[in-house]
Amino acid sequence: MTRSDRADGFTLLEMLVVLLIAGMALALTTQALGQYQRAQTRAVANERAGREYRLSEAWFRDSVRGLYPAAPKDAQATRPTTKLGMGGGAPVFEGTAEGFRGVTLAPVLAGQGVPVLQVWRSVRDRNGVTRLELEEEGKTLQLSLPRARDLRLHYVDPEGKLHEQWPPKLGVWKQLPEAVLLELIPEAGGTGGALIASAVLGPRDPLNPMETAYESFNE
Repeated sequence: MTRSDRADGFTLLEMLVVLLIAGMALALTTQALGQYQRAQTRAVANERAGREYRLSEAWFRDSVRGLYPAAPKDAQATRPTTKLGMGGGAPVFEGTAEGFRGVTLAPVLAGQGVPVLQVWRSVRDRNGVTRLELEEEGKTLQLSLPRARDLRLHYVDPEGKLHEQWPPKLGVWKQLPEAVLLELIPEAGGTGGALIASAVLGPRDPLNPMETAYESFNE
């Protein structure tokens, strides 16, 4: 073999260098592709979680806006299996820092416009994360909200003061508060938190038929 023949080919060392470079390029490409796939998966999961959070927030707000002051004639409304400490009788609104129950015209699982008794409560899952749960007509649904160490509910009176329960212990109050606030307390070391507020749009007390007739006559 002449010198010119050897110059036209690759030596073993050169082949090894080429293979090494090709292997490194392939490894880098595979790693970059894996990082891209993981980032895309996280982005899709975050987008889905954001949509679910906005939907859950909308359900909570709409249910509070549609709260309906229950009168004795509304006693036929279905009672949830979980009670918040009230005895028998007509379903009326009762709220604590851990949850509330009341009749709404904007249910989540039932048809709209029909008075339905709901229970909203905070529950802690097996991982120690507190979540918001809805019970309606014997069905339960856990809402997708940002991870929180705790959930606290607050009730706003006509003067804008916050209460940890409704009705408050002292004084004479209407059946429904002016608004309900849901506070999401972040986990230890977490940032932010959230406050979801919704005002009650309808009347705060059951309408008195005699008073309604008197007002209509005076008009």
